[in-house]
Amino acid sequence: METVKRISLIVLLIGLFCLGFWIGYSYCCLPEKSDGFSKAVHVSFDDVVWVLEDLKQNERRYESAFDNEFLAELKHMHEDYGACFTLYVFEKADGFDIGDMPVKYRKELKENTSWLKWGFHWISPDFDKNISLDDFKMSFFNVQNAISKFADSSSLSHVLRLHYFYGNDSIVSFLDSCNIKGLLCADDDRCSYDLTKQENEFMQKNFYVRRDVEYFKTNIRLENSLFLYYDLERLRNKDTLVIFTHEWAYDTRLHRFNYYKLCLNLEWLKKNGYKFTFLE
Repeated sequence: METVKRISLIVLLIGLFCLGFWIGYSYCCLPEKSDGFSKAVHVSFDDVVWVLEDLKQNERRYESAFDNEFLAELKHMHEDYGACFTLYVFEKADGFDIGDMPVKYRKELKENTSWLKWGFHWISPDFDKNISLDDFKMSFFNVQNAISKFADSSSLSHVLRLHYFYGNDSIVSFLDSCNIKGLLCADDDRCSYDLTKQENEFMQKNFYVRRDVEYFKTNIRLENSLFLYYDLERLRNKDTLVIFTHEWAYDTRLHRFNYYKLCLNLEWLKKNGYKFTFLE
């Protein structure tokens, strides 16, 4: 029995060594230069609420919005790589209401709209696909007004990713009427928003336009990207890339590895001539 346990342990250790080697190789040896032409990349965070809570709670202590650790990291990545970011926010979460955000940081956030934008994600972390159009409209307008108040209307993103990629025909028609230009779709092959199966299949390979709204496939969910080399190699010749993660998955205190992955992504994108864009 002891011999079997030892053999099992040795096999396990060898397996972990091999896995560690391939992961390390993935991050040390990124793909060769991309052959794409008009190369553009969109980078965003979903489920954003902690940064807003922190800015509100520390209104008296912070002299700058970038005293917040998360925003400070994004600013450094913008300065180092030229990256642009969109933060998709909830209206309410855990007692927080975006309508309560202070205007203290407005001037500063307005001055940084060239690389930092904010957009509606959903009412709250609790998802309900049976949401009424009236409730959706109210929440959307509340978020739009709050962003315009604490950051400026120029900070509003016109390309959104809704919670769980959900939006029926009525919701998408409403967003179209509100000058929303694009929707970011799922990072897998599920149907997003109001797309039919056939439309979704077409969008997976290209992008799709309905009414005046463009539908873009999300290419990389950063927290699920274990072998970064293979993800970038698979996508390296695409002209448009959409990369995202979640605020909770990026938290540098708990998920430093995801921060490291994001920096490597941005470094490779910069070296390969991708233009950081809001896809607007």
